Amino acid sequence: MPEGVEFRIAYDTSPFVELSIEQVYHTLIEAVVLVFLVLIIFLQSWRATLVPLIAVPVVLLGTFAVLYATAYSINTLTMFAMVLTIGLLVGDAIVVVENVERLMEDEGLSALEATRKSMGQITTALLGVNVVLAAVFLPMAFFGGSTGVIYRQFSLTMVTAMTLSLVLAIVLSPPMSARLLRPRPVRFAPARWFNSGMDRFTHGYFTHGYDAGVRGTMRAPLLVLATLFVVLGGAWWVYQRIDSSFIPTEDQGVLMTQVSLAEGATTQRALATVKEVEDYLLNEEGAAVEATFASLGFGFGFGGSSQNGAMICAKLRDFEERRDDPALSAASVAGRANLRFATHRAGRVMFMQPPAIPGMGNTGGLTMYLVDQAGNGSAALKTAAEQLVAAARQNPGVSNVDARGTDEDSACASTSATRRPRASASRSRR
Repeated sequence: MPEGVEFRIAYDTSPFVELSIEQVYHTLIEAVVLVFLVLIIFLQSWRATLVPLIAVPVVLLGTFAVLYATAYSINTLTMFAMVLTIGLLVGDAIVVVENVERLMEDEGLSALEATRKSMGQITTALLGVNVVLAAVFLPMAFFGGSTGVIYRQFSLTMVTAMTLSLVLAIVLSPPMSARLLRPRPVRFAPARWFNSGMDRFTHGYFTHGYDAGVRGTMRAPLLVLATLFVVLGGAWWVYQRIDSSFIPTEDQGVLMTQVSLAEGATTQRALATVKEVEDYLLNEEGAAVEATFASLGFGFGFGGSSQNGAMICAKLRDFEERRDDPALSAASVAGRANLRFATHRAGRVMFMQPPAIPGMGNTGGLTMYLVDQAGNGSAALKTAAEQLVAAARQNPGVSNVDARGTDEDSACASTSATRRPRASASRSRR
């Protein structure tokens, strides 16, 4: 590059994606560690931990093979599904190992005999559990529209992992249990104390309390039904008051700003407003904003070509630098900036977070076109568009509505596509 020219990335989604995948890896490792700890604490056998731990990589490998065969990729949706399936896939193997250990301890059977008897007892239960889970997740694979595109991968990953987990619990876990598990007395004193305490709890306090609770509910069925209706009513009341959205907005490390000045405003006026916004972001919000990139001549989403519009992209600092301070989040910065420029004399300056999936979410918005089929002219069409926008702004379910002409025959609420930018500029804070 020529001397004095620097190269900076204004809009980069890769840090957010990399952090999301990294969190998935952390969750996978934590799940495996928790499985190991639970088995060591309750079964006190390192051999018993091998059976479910070996099932984890085998099931994940098989799931990856199915994803490859169906032309799906490793993304945040499929990895999220794998995180959820970790607990389910190790659950099948844990049931096998736990029941074999129980039969060896209670009935004095060998590992081979206990495994044979155990599988006769729990095979149908394993089948039933996995069929029910598949019935819950499989219908999502047949959703239509954008919802289907999102959840189809999730559903396929979940069902595949659960099916492979069932196959391993029936095919691999029994021979491993028969070969690895050994009847042995518990010699470690803390383990004996833990086991005796668990026996007193499960066969004493818990059993008696459960029996008393069941008998009490059977004597007052109307009270139980009334309690159920109260709980359902409370759940519905809370459901009605929780904010809803198609896809939740997340901090992706970037903010988008749309500048829409009054009709007839010049490019110089738009540039002055852009510089004012950039000065605010880089100075007053400098703890959160690293750099800005501004493009004059078109609005947010590269639409609405006009000399009185501009789009500003603000790159926020690394997530590690902002994690401990909620005031440095993208939502907090956008809220303060919108409040700061809410009554700007030059026009509308609007700050927003990009949607998690482009075109979807609360900030994805919609595009609407008005067509002058009666031939009333551009002035009447513009008036109708402004009336529509004014009515839409009265609706609390709609926000950030704007109208802008695209040619002499049509106008759209929100933004429209543009062919080329007129000018661009970028600034950064060192």
